[in-house]
Amino acid sequence: MSRTEIAFYLYDLASEFHALWTRGRDLPYLRFIINNDAEMTKARLALVQGVVSVSGVGVDRSRCSRSGRDAVIRGECRSSGEDQ
Repeated sequence: MSRTEIAFYLYDLASEFHALWTRGRDLPYLRFIINNDAEMTKARLALVQGVVSVSGVGVDRSRCSRSGRDAVIRGECRSSGEDQ
């Protein structure tokens, strides 16, 4: 993916997450922390962690694609063949 594609993906992800978060203000069943429903709360907090994780990887990949081979050599980024 190019840096532009990564940026658009991260923007879309953040926009969708923000929309869901905002809808929870008006609709209690969409809130991330649900009183008396630990299972749903745990699942929604896992969703939050997933968004954080994907966002972090996306930012790292964007930075690494800009930095190129030198950043890989310095150990700041993994080479494109490694799983992140």
